[in-house]
Amino acid sequence: MATTYNFPAHIKGDTFLAQAFIYKLNGAAIDLTSGAFKMMIKRSPRSTDSALTLTDGSGITITDAVNGAWQIDSQVIDIQEGTYYYDVQFTYASGQVSTYLRGEFEVIQDITT
Repeated sequence: MATTYNFPAHIKGDTFLAQAFIYKLNGAAIDLTSGAFKMMIKRSPRSTDSALTLTDGSGITITDAVNGAWQIDSQVIDIQEGTYYYDVQFTYASGQVSTYLRGEFEVIQDITT
């Protein structure tokens, strides 16, 4: 079952500061070696269009694979204002896909451009 985490509201066009995570199962780190992350941020959970997609090397970094550590990198988020929905999937080398994190991502309109 995925953990629900709703990110704090983000102002459109501002730099999103890196967010670090560690995946564990029953207290033991999940080995992320040879796997790949994919995160999609969408207007609706059922939408086929992604407002933003992040992957390894493009917005996501595995910082310590053996100990289950990874992060969403610092980056400018400049998508339309509104409430978005996201999840993060990890695909193991075996092909198994697991969704460990999901929730909401709110973008607030900026005033100064």
